[in-house]
Amino acid sequence: MPDLIYSRKSNAETLSIAQLASQAPAAFSTKPIEGVSDRYGHVTTLDAVNKLARAGWLPVQAAQTSSRTKKAREHTKHLIAFARGGDIGAGEGRPEIVLYNSSDRSSALKLYAGYFRWICSNSLVSGSGFESKLIHNKSQISSFDTLLDNTFENLTRSSENIKRMQETQITNDHAYHLAELAAATRWKSFKSVQSGHVIPAGTYWTNETLASLLSRKRYQDNPIDRTSNTKHSLWEVFNRIQEGVMRSGASVASITEKSPMGSERRARAIASVSQAIKINRNLWDICEEAA
Repeated sequence: MPDLIYSRKSNAETLSIAQLASQAPAAFSTKPIEGVSDRYGHVTTLDAVNKLARAGWLPVQAAQTSSRTKKAREHTKHLIAFARGGDIGAGEGRPEIVLYNSSDRSSALKLYAGYFRWICSNSLVSGSGFESKLIHNKSQISSFDTLLDNTFENLTRSSENIKRMQETQITNDHAYHLAELAAATRWKSFKSVQSGHVIPAGTYWTNETLASLLSRKRYQDNPIDRTSNTKHSLWEVFNRIQEGVMRSGASVASITEKSPMGSERRARAIASVSQAIKINRNLWDICEEAA
């Protein structure tokens, strides 16, 4: 999977059950992987899909972790995003609920408050304090309704924080500082390498990375330039940074055995479900603190 965005329809409308089964077959696992303990109580994704549908929330995105074997594909970690039926195609964006689950003992069932933006066809996941978790335990199976109620409350708080970000104006210099914090959620920093030491192999963010994160194509008529005194809404800056970190195209430096001094390349899009969740939440926390 080159980019998680391609796990949505191009018009971001609802997915059918057949499309869910094709893009996230592990969501249809009715039994846990072999070898679980007697205390393991599998909370199935399909039950969650049905309960969310009854509450008016429909699947709009599905993806799962790449697996080498058929058995692993049937139980591995997967993600499904849901939107309210009335929000499909409406407004600048929409609230979403993001479900994360597995039946291979690697993850509890988790629900996150989320938001989908039409302008960049990208979705964000709210950070610390916006996760509701249900451990796969027989005593927990009946607790999904409580989990869902908590997530609805989180969506309300998340929407309030988005409004605060939209109303908060920051300087260009502050925008670059946020871009630096955001870049560090995915790539290493040359600043962490001590002078005179050999630079370990890996991918590093540079000043060019920060500039590329803040200069997405659709914003060229509203540049962020450190030498300018203009201000931008924190929400706009967050949009730029989040898209730049998650999608492909950011300028990064690659240190390899063949290129010990580094070579510039374009970053690939994030394709890992778990990495997307983790980085998304970290980016949210960074910008929420700034608000």
